[in-house]
Formats: sequence, C-alpha cells, structure tokens
Amino acid sequence: MRKLDLISLLFVVCVSAVCLTFAAASVIKQKKQMAKENVLVSIGMKDLDSAEETLQDLKQALTDTKEELELIRRRVPEPGHMGEFVKQIHALMKLRKVKLISLQPLPPVKEEAYNRIPIRLLSVGSFTDIHHLLWDLETMDRVVVMEKIVISRPDINQRCQVSLTAIVFEQEKAVNRGP
Repeated sequence: MRKLDLISLLFVVCVSAVCLTFAAASVIKQKKQMAKENVLVSIGMKDLDSAEETLQDLKQALTDTKEELELIRRRVPEPGHMGEFVKQIHALMKLRKVKLISLQPLPPVKEEAYNRIPIRLLSVGSFTDIHHLLWDLETMDRVVVMEKIVISRPDINQRCQVSLTAIVFEQEKAVNRGP
C-alpha cells in the first residue's frame, strides 16, 4: 500500500508539475502577446498623434491659404469694383491736396485669369504732394502698376502737372469661393 501511495503521490506530483508547466507556459505566452500588443498600441498611438499633428498643420495651411486668397481677392477684385477704386483715388487726392483734372479708364485688356484696365490720370499739385500720392497709389491695398509717368512744370511759379497711366487689375469673372 505504501508503494501505491508513493506511486499515486508521484503521479499527482508529476501531473501537477506538468499542469504547472503548461499553466506557466500559457501565462508567459499571454504576457509576450500582451507586450507585443502594447508595442503595437504604442506605435498606433504615435501614428495617431502624428496624424493629428499633420491634420492641425493642414488645417493651419488651409486657413493661411484662405487668408492669402482673400488678400488676392481684395487686391485683384471681381468685376464691378472700379467705383471703389475711383473713390479711393479721390480720397487720396483730397488727403494729398492734389487737384484732379481728369481720370479716364481705358478699355480693359483680357488676360487668362484677369483683366488689365489702363487708367489715364491728369492732376496738378506740388511735387511733394504728387510724390506722396504716387507712393500711396503704389502701396494701396489694390494692385496698381504705374506704366507711364510724366511730371512737368511749365513755369517755376506754377504747380507741377502729372500725367499718369496706371494699370489696375480685376478678375476676369467671378471665381467660385467654395464653402
């Protein structure tokens, strides 16, 4: 009976050892699998953070592009804004104390995406005031290109006379502004 007890005990110990080995192997395998999954989740989180950062960069680039587009639209407006430009010229001339003799828009020249509109301007004023007016025209919010400028002074006692041909631009047609 003692042999049988010893054999039974040895059998129980062996079965227990085998079961513990399988259980330990299973736990070790699960821990390795969890470590791999943690690494994959960590990589996925880094990728997600990178994607979110890229998304924020793209949103900022889109905002910047919209602002630049709006600036271009202000500087090269859609057709029909010539009256605003003439008002701006009138206000600048009043500010600079330059007398307008004539303002004559010429026929537009069509380009691919915009129209060039030549404008002839004849005015009288002091040289300094005319200089400031020309500077104001060059630096105004709308694109104005001075094509031809003639400043003359018939007599030393008279004010300067300026004959100016400038080009202003407008979009050829309304551009779809999108959402």
